[in-house]
Order: sequence, then C-alpha cells, then structure tokens
Amino acid sequence: MKRFLIILFCVVILCSGCKDNTIYHWEFEKDASCVTKIEIVEAEDAYIYTVLKELGLDVIEQLYSDIENLEMTKYGGSLKYPRKKCFVITFENGEYDIISAIESKHMRYDEDGRFVGRNSRFICNAEQFDALIEKYMNL
Repeated sequence: MKRFLIILFCVVILCSGCKDNTIYHWEFEKDASCVTKIEIVEAEDAYIYTVLKELGLDVIEQLYSDIENLEMTKYGGSLKYPRKKCFVITFENGEYDIISAIESKHMRYDEDGRFVGRNSRFICNAEQFDALIEKYMNL
C-alpha cells in the first residue's frame, strides 16, 4: 500500500509539472483579398473599441504575414476578451478578426445569424505584439 501511494504521489507530481510549450500561429479564416478595412483600435472587449488609426489596404499582405509570424501559446481557461491595442481586420461579409496580445478572436455569424466570437485561447509575447502595433501606427 505504501509503495502504491509513493508511486501515485510521483505520478501526480510529474503530471502537474507538465506545460505545453508548443508555439502556435494565427490562421486567418479568410483570404487577404476579402479584406475591406484594417484598423488599429483600443479595445474594451471584442465588440467595444475605439479606432486609433485606419490603415490602407495596400499593407494587408505584409500585415497578414507579420501577424501569422507572431509566436503564440495556448493557455488554460478563457480571458474572454481582447484588450488594449489590437488589429481589427474586417471582411466583405462584415465578419472580422480582432488580433490582440491577449485572446484574439474570429468574430463571425453563426448558423442562426447571430454575431459571435470564437475564443482562440492564444496569448502572444506582449513586447513583440506592441512592436508590431507601433510599426503600423508609424506608417
């Protein structure tokens, strides 16, 4: 019995220390040719934000590449809403991606026609993301 408890204790300790260090990258659901508007915003959440700057569509290919190259990790739970400065990329059908250092989302219409966000559970390096925001703010 004592041996079983020791083995069980070791298994619990080993498993509780496991961490997913996998690097993920944002994947856009729509092609860059479907983009109608690109904005840098200050977000309160995925639905309420203030536009800080609108970018020209001529930067979309480079922006897609820059965002797809951000290194992101997954986290447990849900932070629910993007916060602070974000990119909002709007598509022809009115759906949009809101890309944030915390909890980026695909905002789209569901089968019932309701506008909903899909949590990504992604978080990226804040310094790397802030540098990307500054790059496009200074264009």
